[in-house]
Amino acid sequence: MTKEKTKVVHRQLSLMLVVIALLALTVILALLTDYEKSYITRFMIVDSLTITHLASYIGGFWIAIFTPIYFVLKRRRPLHFRSMLKIHVLSNMLAFALITAHLTHREINSTFLGTGFALYIAVFSLIVTGIIQRFNFADGLRNQIRFVHLSMTTAFYLILIVHIIGTFVRI
Repeated sequence: MTKEKTKVVHRQLSLMLVVIALLALTVILALLTDYEKSYITRFMIVDSLTITHLASYIGGFWIAIFTPIYFVLKRRRPLHFRSMLKIHVLSNMLAFALITAHLTHREINSTFLGTGFALYIAVFSLIVTGIIQRFNFADGLRNQIRFVHLSMTTAFYLILIVHIIGTFVRI
């Protein structure tokens, strides 16, 4: 193996370790926000806005705003694609961790799994297909995985709109 190829492999491994660490953070946040046992979830910022609500707002809006920006910039600035891809992967993983904290807090004691759960499935699918694409886990299925990733991005925005409208208009 050449020196350059070794450097690329090391960079890939280090990024993969960071992604694994963010996945571990997601699991830890999910365990910490169990409503019955956690003091974190009971902390109110304003009226009924809890820390986990704020976390999900930050995570959801980050994905909703940064994804189109990333889409445009990767075509306009192809020389910066690698650095933008790292930011895209890591920031969306962190946003996923924040959204997971909210979902576990809200849905663990709920019998109704509505648009919030559908939104979480969309984000989860985006994360899984993104990791598969980024680390070339399914090289033979590259086009199919890309199609699912783009489709789930569209589903994310549609469900997000319905979810936001549903919070203001209760039927």
